[in-house]
Amino acid sequence: MNSDKVIVTCALTGVLTNPVHHPVPVTPEEMARSAKEAFESGASVMHVHFRSQESGAGHLPTWDTSVAVEICDAIRQF
Repeated sequence: MNSDKVIVTCALTGVLTNPVHHPVPVTPEEMARSAKEAFESGASVMHVHFRSQESGAGHLPTWDTSVAVEICDAIRQF
């Protein structure tokens, strides 16, 4: 069976990529803009690692549910 359909996934941040060295999105607004850009380029699935929102800690993961909700809501609004 041959199919011409594909699903494109975009990983917005990488696991522990440091935004000081590589321009990855960290804030909800940055992630939403990146997700919109990826969607407009053909991605239909966004893979997101939620990042600490504290100054200078954007390379660190967070398990704060309020940050996760804020990022997901920002992505959905775009």
